[in-house]
Amino acid sequence: PFLLLLNEHSSKQKISLAKKIIPGSLILRYNFGNYGFESLGKIEVIRGDLGVSDSQIKSLGNLRKVYKDLWIKSYEHHLQLNSLYPLSEVGGNVSIRDVGFNSLETLEKVKGNLNIRGTEISDLGNLKFVGGNFIAPRSLYENYDFSGIEIKGKVRLYND
Repeated sequence: PFLLLLNEHSSKQKISLAKKIIPGSLILRYNFGNYGFESLGKIEVIRGDLGVSDSQIKSLGNLRKVYKDLWIKSYEHHLQLNSLYPLSEVGGNVSIRDVGFNSLETLEKVKGNLNIRGTEISDLGNLKFVGGNFIAPRSLYENYDFSGIEIKGKVRLYND
């Protein structure tokens, strides 16, 4: 077990032991606050947002669900995360940019928008539901198989 700083953008920050359920938002940044570990380990649920920015984390461990938003971004090319496995559900928006993986793998349900602009994600994996808009690079659109996916919003394509 290890300690986590939660709710980075709130005046109600708290420290939590890394246990199965995390009771707030977790932000992982390079050399800031939550760093020094390579996996989320036995964490299965985050009851807030999960943000990963140029973090040393390589694995989501046992993480299955994020209650709010998920964002993953590499600003200075320090991002080590190479997979969304075993994540299956996000209760808010998902925004992924400048990552080194090309599949959504086990992700099945995104209740908000799914934005994968600025990525090389060509495989939608197990995706079954997007509650908002699906936003992606136009260059990869023809690789996508939408046959088993319910998208409540619009498909928006951009030249990245």
